Amino acid sequence: MMRYTSIFNVNDGGERTIDPGRERLQPNQVELVADYLSACPMVMRCTATSPDILDPTAGSCVRSSVYTDGEWIWDESMLYYVQKYALSPKSAFISSLRDRNFRTMPVSEDQRRAALAAFMA
Repeated sequence: MMRYTSIFNVNDGGERTIDPGRERLQPNQVELVADYLSACPMVMRCTATSPDILDPTAGSCVRSSVYTDGEWIWDESMLYYVQKYALSPKSAFISSLRDRNFRTMPVSEDQRRAALAAFMA
């Protein structure tokens, strides 16, 4: 079963927010997490961008393509906020990466299809 992870919280109105107290990654962790996120396969390309929630003056620069490692699904905004602000993804996801020593595993076509189906559901 695929699990979705995100940097965002979603309020009752469906608006995406970022908890101001969200844990930050250590500098060496930023590179490990960013490398992992960017090494996994894309399952859906999106050309749309959204504003940086933490810096509205940055304009619409946050991409939203969807990725998977075969277990987790996330959108590209997670990579953006990890790299720019060192924001930590949710603890269950980080624990999963640590269990894998931040190494990606091959993702099958079936896993890619399952990730896309789960994301679209």
